[in-house]
Amino acid sequence: GRTSNGLTKLGVNDFQLMKVLGKGAFGKVFMAKRKTDGKIYAMKVLLKDRVKQQRQVEHTQTERWVLAETDHPFITSLRFAFQSDQKLYLVMDYMVGGELFFHLQKEGRFSESKCKFYAAELVSALAYLHSEEGGHVVYRDLKPENILLDYEGHIQVTDFGLAKRNVKTPNGATTFVGSPEYVAPEVLGQGVCAYGYGYGKAVDWWSLGTLIYEMLHGLPPFYDRNKQTMFEQIQHAPLLFPEHFSASSQIMLRGLLTRDPAKRLGSGDEGSNDIRSCTFFTNIHWGQLEAREVEPPWKPKHSSTKREDDTSNFDTRGVSM
Repeated sequence: GRTSNGLTKLGVNDFQLMKVLGKGAFGKVFMAKRKTDGKIYAMKVLLKDRVKQQRQVEHTQTERWVLAETDHPFITSLRFAFQSDQKLYLVMDYMVGGELFFHLQKEGRFSESKCKFYAAELVSALAYLHSEEGGHVVYRDLKPENILLDYEGHIQVTDFGLAKRNVKTPNGATTFVGSPEYVAPEVLGQGVCAYGYGYGKAVDWWSLGTLIYEMLHGLPPFYDRNKQTMFEQIQHAPLLFPEHFSASSQIMLRGLLTRDPAKRLGSGDEGSNDIRSCTFFTNIHWGQLEAREVEPPWKPKHSSTKREDDTSNFDTRGVSM
């Protein structure tokens, strides 16, 4: 229907839901085709009741804010948002490259140059979220399943369901959230860190270190199938490196995986510039990178050979409509 000012008001009926791309605690993500122009989008459908029951209202509002208000080349943007009595709908661009997770599983591990490219784009995205302009957002859920690749092969950080805004101090967040493998020690051992209770943006740099290690090795550094054991190891186990890790990657990872958040790489006065100036990133030209001028190491085969509603880069097994 049309609103009083003559603008077209979109609703779920303006889209054809084609298939499920993923499932979350509060709803599903669908591939959806807009009926008017046939353009393909990703539509996140959240059940209001479930969001309220689990006291996730603030998180959902934050997610919508981040998607709608942030403007960064490597962060997913909101195209449309609307709601019905029962549901909230967030419509974003469809990322034909799929999840980084899917590619990492397929390849086992990435070459250092491939890892470097993805890591650099992530440093850029996280630094922006942490900034004034980005809303002082702590992302809190960095993992390969939440990193999508767009049609050119650039990163798009997605899923801000656990993000928290306006975290301006090192202990501005207190809730235990995150995915077990990537969670920082100060989130686990509340009270252990130098600031006493709570944590801040440094948790994202820890998760980044974990992710870079995983890209280079195939598994996160303190991984164990037993969650409790893994939590113990995240807090206390020595950080060990496989032989194929370069010296520059080890130096940077030691910095990112420093247990004291005050001493962690990225937490100093220079912030993310300390990470950017690591020898690991020597050959990255940050200006070109952020202008999307650096050639991605992998480009999805699409459009010319395949339709844009291709889901071959998503693991959609076992996910039903």
